[in-house]
Amino acid sequence: MEGRLLLLFTAGATALLIGISVTLYAAVLHYMEGRADVSLEAQIDDAHSDLSEVDGVQDVISELADADAGETEFWLRVLDKNGKTLAQSHGMDERLPASLFAGPQRAEVRGRDYTVGDGTWMSLTSEAVTANGVEYTIQVAEDRHADRDFLRELRWILGGLIAAGVLYSAWMARMVTRRGLRPLKAMEKAVERVRATQLGTRLGKQDWPRELVPLATAFDDMMDRLEESFNRLSQFSADLAHELRTPIANLRGEAEVALSRGRTAEEYRHVIESSMEEYARLTSMAEKLLFLARADADEAEVKPEEIDGRAAIDALWEFYEPYADERGVHLKCHGSGQVMADAVLLRRAVANLIENALRFTPPGKEVNVEVAPGGIIRVTDAGSGIAPEHLPRLFDRFYQVDPARREAGAGLGLALVKSIMQLHGGSVAITSEPGRGTEATLRFPS
Repeated sequence: MEGRLLLLFTAGATALLIGISVTLYAAVLHYMEGRADVSLEAQIDDAHSDLSEVDGVQDVISELADADAGETEFWLRVLDKNGKTLAQSHGMDERLPASLFAGPQRAEVRGRDYTVGDGTWMSLTSEAVTANGVEYTIQVAEDRHADRDFLRELRWILGGLIAAGVLYSAWMARMVTRRGLRPLKAMEKAVERVRATQLGTRLGKQDWPRELVPLATAFDDMMDRLEESFNRLSQFSADLAHELRTPIANLRGEAEVALSRGRTAEEYRHVIESSMEEYARLTSMAEKLLFLARADADEAEVKPEEIDGRAAIDALWEFYEPYADERGVHLKCHGSGQVMADAVLLRRAVANLIENALRFTPPGKEVNVEVAPGGIIRVTDAGSGIAPEHLPRLFDRFYQVDPARREAGAGLGLALVKSIMQLHGGSVAITSEPGRGTEATLRFPS
């Protein structure tokens, strides 16, 4: 990244310097061309004025003879209307023949560039004039070797400035990019320190440039989620191993006892029946874990539709009424309302709540299921209630208020209910007071 920034910065500065230099050179050249045209026009005007005198041609010849005595930048020739030379600068025939000049100009004077055999840069022009009723053609040339020398020197100066500017911009780009990328290097080192055992790394936002604060904040938020997920995964793995160890140990212990000596058919039957209970527990645990895994991966299928909430609850009565009667608990349902939910998942969520309520409600008490308008279902029991310190963790997987009560299940029921509600975009809440029972409320989106 540092190399690319250095290259881009230097390339941009180089393009800018070249653009400025080319523009400056073009402006100077344009100025010189304009100055040369003005000078040529001035020479033509002077010659025209001389020709307008009584002895015009002789005056021009005298002036050209005087000019030959010294050094001059201009060359002048006067022709009659037939093209015969009447007057010209000394040596002009050999250096600048009349045929080199373009036809006489009637409009604005503009010089034409020409390079003499010795490399001298000349500007040539001609103009038709009338003086004292006589037509003449005036040809003027300007020696511009001084302009050419100046432009050559200007090109060297601009080239040197571009080269120095490129080197300076490259040095500045290196300094700026190093300084600018220093915070990113620090971030890189901080990220490299992240390990499974070092998820507490945080960048903070007080020491970073303003532009990097959102990145640092996003990284810290990601690390918070990652640390939480990793801790939950670690806890989940430990809990799963613990939960699986108990039924597996029971199965192995019963099998070892059964094989330790000969048994009657009835004793073997008892071992198999006991094993079947453990198998059922393992199967139920596996199904719940599979559902939770699919829900976490957004693979669980949800087909919400508007259904009769009371009818969905009544469908569970056939299964749970015998279980309630066996435990001496009165199971009641009241209210009505439409619920936008997947019928199968709705019954599964309510079934888990009813099962928990029946399990912890003492004989002679009631478990009430209420269906209310707005997609609300409440399950209320008259059990011993739950202490406040346990409420925040009720929906954690494998969490049990009383771990010693293994018959209460594996602690996956409420976690499954929460996942079902999240799949629907709804919520579940539990309120409880010790000694006064517990109320679980499902809120489906309307």
